[in-house]
Amino acid sequence: MSQIDSRLAVALAASDMSDAPRIGLCMGAALYSGPRLLSLGYNRWHTHPESDNSGYNVSLHAEHVALLRRRHYDRRGRLTMYVARQREDGSLGCSKPCANCVRLCKIAGVARIWFYDYNGKIEEMSL
Repeated sequence: MSQIDSRLAVALAASDMSDAPRIGLCMGAALYSGPRLLSLGYNRWHTHPESDNSGYNVSLHAEHVALLRRRHYDRRGRLTMYVARQREDGSLGCSKPCANCVRLCKIAGVARIWFYDYNGKIEEMSL
């Protein structure tokens, strides 16, 4: 297993912590600085204990949660984000970050994002 595969597997494991209403919506993210795992993130469907999300969607994306949870700040350009999603049938789903998450990663100093495309192929995005 390659380093990229193993780090995407960590992101996929983080998706198990998601509280999304359907398994296919569960996303996970792992933020690394060189060889060091800095934080994990998973999409949070209910962001407040008293929210039932009636009539609107209140959620945090996995990449955003990983950036919020990190406690170590490294030099810009050394950070890499890995994002993964598993479909309900167990196959890998598209985990390409949305435009807002890409902007957040860029602001936070993330240099690369690895994710799965619609066919389960690993893709890299340089920021």
